[in-house]
Amino acid sequence: MSQFAKWRLGFLLSVMMLIVVALIIVPLPKLITYKHGNGVSSSIYWRGFGEYGQLLDSNAEFVKLDMQTQHLHICHNLETGIHCQPFKIVEVGGPFSVLSQL
Repeated sequence: MSQFAKWRLGFLLSVMMLIVVALIIVPLPKLITYKHGNGVSSSIYWRGFGEYGQLLDSNAEFVKLDMQTQHLHICHNLETGIHCQPFKIVEVGGPFSVLSQL
C-alpha cells in the first residue's frame, strides 16, 4: 500500500469518526404531533443543548418536551412574564419523519 493510500484511508476513517461523534452529540430534530383543543398539529421540534428546545414553525420563547407526562409546553415571553401552555403529545417521530414532513 502506498503512502498516499495510507494517508487517504486514515483521513476517511477520521472523517467517518467525526460524523459519528457529531450524530451522537448534536440533538436531532423530531416531528411532534400534539393535540390542542379539538385540533391536532404537527411541528418540527429541535432540542437545544439545554433542557429546552424550539418549534421551528413557532415564535415561542422556548418549548419543553416532557416525555414522562406526554406534554409539550409552549412558552411565550409576554409583558407580564413568561406564560406556558401545555399540549397533549399524540405522536413523536424521529429524524426520518422530519424529512418526510419537509
